[in-house]
Amino acid sequence: MAVKEILGRPGYSVTGVFGSGAGTAVVYVEGGNTVHSDGSIWTPDMYQVTVDITGNKVTDIKHIGPRSLPTPAAEP
Repeated sequence: MAVKEILGRPGYSVTGVFGSGAGTAVVYVEGGNTVHSDGSIWTPDMYQVTVDITGNKVTDIKHIGPRSLPTPAAEP
């Protein structure tokens, strides 16, 4: 999957850029629904993209799938 395809999805955006030395950077892209139709709460869908700054190319895309979060108990 290309970064352009990820960023082309509704609600997805770059949430952080970190330099990791040696001419590389790590870019985080997040998006997606965090509340599902059943009312469960999830972390955003996230991609960690490693970029070779000197060669101006993406070297790795790692998908970090959403995880369910504890749903707060309803008030009595």
